[in-house]
Amino acid sequence: MTQHEVLDNKKIKLTVTIPSEKFTEALTKTYIKEGSRYSIPGFRKGKAPRRMIENAYGEGVFYEGAFDDVYYPAYVAALKEQELVPVDSPDIDIVQISHDDDLIFTAIFSVAPEVEITPELYKGIELEKREYTVTDEQVTAGIARDQEKNARYIDVDRPIEKGDRIILDYAGTVDGVAFDGGTAQDAELEIGSGTFIPGFEDQLIGVSANEEKDTAVTFPDDYHAKDLSGKEAVFHCKVKQVRVKELPKADDEFAKDISEFDTIEEYREDLRNKMQEDANNRARNALENDAVAAVAKNIKIDIPDGMIERQVDEMLNNLHNQMMQQGFSLDQYVKAMGVDVDKLREGYKPAAEERVKGDLVLKAIVNAEDVQVSEEEVEKEISDYAKTINMEAEKVKEIMKEANLADLKSDLALRKAVNIIIDNAVMVEPKPEDKSTPDANDQQENQAAEDAKDEASE
Repeated sequence: MTQHEVLDNKKIKLTVTIPSEKFTEALTKTYIKEGSRYSIPGFRKGKAPRRMIENAYGEGVFYEGAFDDVYYPAYVAALKEQELVPVDSPDIDIVQISHDDDLIFTAIFSVAPEVEITPELYKGIELEKREYTVTDEQVTAGIARDQEKNARYIDVDRPIEKGDRIILDYAGTVDGVAFDGGTAQDAELEIGSGTFIPGFEDQLIGVSANEEKDTAVTFPDDYHAKDLSGKEAVFHCKVKQVRVKELPKADDEFAKDISEFDTIEEYREDLRNKMQEDANNRARNALENDAVAAVAKNIKIDIPDGMIERQVDEMLNNLHNQMMQQGFSLDQYVKAMGVDVDKLREGYKPAAEERVKGDLVLKAIVNAEDVQVSEEEVEKEISDYAKTINMEAEKVKEIMKEANLADLKSDLALRKAVNIIIDNAVMVEPKPEDKSTPDANDQQENQAAEDAKDEASE
């Protein structure tokens, strides 16, 4: 038997009853599984009757194991029966538990709030146009980045200058004693990169290949090796090679080397087209975000904390995966940002709340417009994705579980809801300050990522 009620804080209290015979079966299973843990005088370990163990250790000695065995399937079945979808983990409380009576427990949790929406709230809204044109300067900068990627370092016979890349041996001591990690052979270092201890690189400027020099430095107070923090050290260095960066010329030969094109102009035009396509995609994403935000700001929704916390978890997990792909940990990223994980979570909450609110609004539009997603649309989405990862569509479909396919269908429905907002919007010219290209917004986060990379390499 199952029933639910809405509490004052708008949470749901679900009361679930499990028949006594089913709980008795769970007690027997738990006794068989856990009985060998208990010793009873006169019986070999694991051979004592259940009643004797219960008399010796307490009637409820097997309650916890039996409850754990039966409560979750009953909870899931009750949710399905009552057509409830929790948005956070339930608080479970046992109301009645014994050998002879039905097992009764309650589960208190939050559900997604209902959103009342009418067409005038999402149709006919004003949206600023999002159009970005790639400039000649941006294309030139793109080619310059390709030149940097294909740069080579050549040996030069002159003293070290800032920007040179050198090969050196070094051996560090503190008070004349070598320390762990203070010695290296054939180390590569770019002068001016700031990757070594402050002051070390500057002292090597003016030294030539095959020359030796002692550099005196002081470890920072916050140095990761606490036994070296604030200590003065001397590094005996031998410079083996001095190298200077040589960029390839941006000419036809360069285009042939890095692309399928024969001339630099053909390559430039192709690069412009790709950059414009990327800018168009970002502009569309920005317009979609504007559309959802414009509708959401006029709708008041009491969002459960659990939904926001779950969204924060997802955002942090995505950040963690991004950091892992770039070769360093979330801890290094957090340190580079100058915050701890708790502060990072707190900083993510406003964005998480907006994202949750946006999703709730879109789901309300899906219901209001009776948006449908066909199997053909799902198949096309899978096919398009399969092409991007160079895998057969059927293989992708096999890997995706039924729940993932349901999520995909839901995502497609939400996309259609966004299109309904945009297709019915009144488009207006953007304000002058909004005409900048969208790729200038992530500099702070990118810098933090670069700082984390630097820390990971030390």
